[in-house]
Amino acid sequence: MTAAAKNPWMKFYPADWRADPQLRMCSLAARGLWVEMLCLMHEAEPYGHLTVNGRPVTDAQLAVLCGLPPVELGALLTELEEAGVFSRARNRVIYSRRMTRDEKKRKDGEKSAKSGTLPSSRRGRKSIENKQENSPPSGVDRGVASKPPPHPEARSQRPDKQKGCAESAGATDSATGVIAAFDEARAAAWGPAQRRPWPAATDLTAAVSAMARGQGLGLTPDQTVGLCAGLFRQRMAAMQAKGQAPPQSLRFFEQAIADTLAAAAAPPPVAPLPVTPLTGANPPEAGVSRDDTRPDTRADARRTRRAAAAADADRDILAALGLAPDRVDAG
Repeated sequence: MTAAAKNPWMKFYPADWRADPQLRMCSLAARGLWVEMLCLMHEAEPYGHLTVNGRPVTDAQLAVLCGLPPVELGALLTELEEAGVFSRARNRVIYSRRMTRDEKKRKDGEKSAKSGTLPSSRRGRKSIENKQENSPPSGVDRGVASKPPPHPEARSQRPDKQKGCAESAGATDSATGVIAAFDEARAAAWGPAQRRPWPAATDLTAAVSAMARGQGLGLTPDQTVGLCAGLFRQRMAAMQAKGQAPPQSLRFFEQAIADTLAAAAAPPPVAPLPVTPLTGANPPEAGVSRDDTRPDTRADARRTRRAAAAADADRDILAALGLAPDRVDAG
């Protein structure tokens, strides 16, 4: 019996597929080829290896099986291998790490079920514990209806796991947006011929760090990606104008990204209030020197003016009565 007959279906987790950073950075054509290869490896012996009737599949045979030109197939295979999507055995046979791990767990479960030993996986132990917990104790009539043991919930169906996978996929999508903005700015400054065939190994780590920094500053993912794109365009245009070589990875702009995000999240500066010079309660009075404005000097000047005004008023009254001062003295 073939492997396909024994296992007519295989497990596929869309959230894990979208959250895999190595696979997400591959082109759509390369990801489509990988799906075709997974289907072939599901039917192969050993399971998870790219073989037909136990023999390794050559590139020419794979091109025929997938309906691709050999030249195009070679480029897509190189893209997948450089991204680390699949591995090769010692005999250079391509295999899927995830499928081989799942097959080993399945065989271990079958072996444990036949021997009655406790499975090594956490899900298997939990399943047996649930059955033991819900089984009636010795001496109890087994004909009485009892509550069936609950089915262990799949990890991928738990709400908390679904939320974590969705957040991981969203963070990866935003990080790949930063990498794409870097490549677009590089091609715009130095021409399409300078476009990188593949992102640097440290690009994803730097992009995820930039997204986390923006989130910590209260920026949305779109704002963070937009600020990074504007920074890349401005800096790379200036570098190209100076005749400098294009940067090779996002690590080149790591500090500049941090400064740009911090400046964008900082509150706007508050304009200082106008400062007016402090002045005295009363301006210098007429007839008093501006330099001589001490409190005692001003008071003396006011008393002198009041005394002079009173004397003038007295003389006016006496003159109106015909009692001028010279007549008073003569009498």
